[in-house]
Formats: sequence, structure tokens, C-alpha cells
Amino acid sequence: MRRLPAAVLAVVLVILGISSAEAGPGKVQWRESGVVAEVIDGDTFDMTTDVGVVRVRVVGIQAPESSWCGGPEAKAALSAILPVGTPVRLASRKETSGNAPTGIWRIKRTVHKEVDGEWVDIAPGLLSGGLVFAFPFIGEDAHNAEYLDLALLASQEQLGVYSPQACGSSGSAAEGEHLSLQVVADGPGHGADSEFVMVYNGSDHDIDLRGWMVQDTSPLNAFFFPKGAVVRADDFVVVFSSAGEAGVAPDGNPDDRFFYAATGVRWNNDTTDIAFLFDDAGADRTGNLRDWLIVAPER
Repeated sequence: MRRLPAAVLAVVLVILGISSAEAGPGKVQWRESGVVAEVIDGDTFDMTTDVGVVRVRVVGIQAPESSWCGGPEAKAALSAILPVGTPVRLASRKETSGNAPTGIWRIKRTVHKEVDGEWVDIAPGLLSGGLVFAFPFIGEDAHNAEYLDLALLASQEQLGVYSPQACGSSGSAAEGEHLSLQVVADGPGHGADSEFVMVYNGSDHDIDLRGWMVQDTSPLNAFFFPKGAVVRADDFVVVFSSAGEAGVAPDGNPDDRFFYAATGVRWNNDTTDIAFLFDDAGADRTGNLRDWLIVAPER
């Protein structure tokens, strides 16, 4: 991963004050036990317990959506690790950890299967193969550092989702292009709507961003660049979390480098988070991962 040149970031940060806090990892406890009933996608499965079927969201990882590039491979990998009928044991910091993004409640847990008489965490194998991304969770952060280290290694080896050609050729030539991300999690006003991500083009030519995507750790918060979006050579574009008029800077002046997601895309200030940049390769709405950035709170 490349860092955005400080001089470029300073252009946008001149009016900003940046602060953040860090929350340390806590201890986990054993929770539910049961057997796998059905794998839903690369990071979610149903489990049969003594009290019925529950849906489990594996903590600390993020699989590509099932219909996106890499999604079928991630689901196949989880299915191979957790075939139907496999006994599993779950752990978490908080018994109440969970969410319901699709209307079905999912408990968030670290998932273990028995191997040679020991209960083994399943996530490291998926991360090491580049089948899923690391996904730092608020409140369930016991494995954040470990999982991020595994993701970094997979990225360096260009495995799975980190391969520059994982989803085919993009509309622009990846070779010779130098793109990097920078996230400001405390922008003007210090609210979620003031957060933004910058894409810097360190290449010697302009890059057409139409169909490219930036997102935080959740694909539900993806922002796709519209027709006409271009990041010029040795220049940047900015995507704010808030709603706004594309092509207009926050101060009201016309500037085609500014975009507004209005999708909930945001970066947490109290724990580690990740930003992604995908190109337009492939037949679906996603493409190759062109850069990613670990967003860590300042100590």
C-alpha cells in the first residue's frame, strides 16, 4: 500500500482539526455450540442449536458479496471448511453482539471447528488465502490485529482478491499507474457526514474513474463513481460521506474533483477500519482491488 503525499493531503486538510481515540481489544468467552445447517455466503452461515437455528456472522472478516467478483469463491471456501453437519463452537466479547442488515438477526462470533481434538479458529485460513478481507469490528476486536496482519501478507503475495487481475482486465491499464487512498475520519464539523476519502493519482496520465468504487469495510456502503469522473495526473478526487452536489466543493465553489456518497460510507474513529478502491473490471459491479488502506486511530 502506498501513502498519499503529505503535500497533497495538506491541500484538503488546511481547515481541519484531526483527533481520534483508540479502544483496545478485550477478552472473548465461549458462547453457543451447534452444527452447521447451511452456508449463506463467504462470511455467514446458519447453525442448528438446542434452541433452534441461528444465523452466524463470522467476526473479523468480510467476504465479497455473493454476486460480486470473488463472492462465489469465498462461499465455496467457507462451505469446504464448514460442510453441513460440522460441529462448531462460537466465542465473542459480548453476548449481545449482532446485527440484522437484511432483516434477519445474525449473531457476531469468532467461529471454531474441532481439529485433532482442539477448537481452531476458521478465519485465519480464509484470510491467508486471500479469499476474504479483514474486517475490523467495533466491540469484537480481540482478533483485529492478528487478522489484519494475515490480510497484509495475502496482499503482499497478491493472493485471491488481492490479485491485480482477479476480476479480469479493467478499462484502464494497471501497469504504470500509481493510485493511493487517504481517509480523513474527522473532517470539518467532526461528524460522520464530514468524513471523506481521497484518491490520489501519482501517474503521468489521467485515469477515467467511471464505474470504479470506493467503500469502507462494508460493501453495503459502496460508492460508484459516475460517468465523467476523472482523476487527473498528479491530482486527486475526494468523496465525502455526506450528501451534496457532485462537482461542487464544500465551500460552494465549482470543482469537479469533489463527490458525495450519501450512502453511509464512513470510517470509525474508535477502532481500526479499512478503505478500498476497486476498478471497473469484470461483468458485475465490482473489479480488481487497486489500493486499500488500514485506517487506525491515532494514539
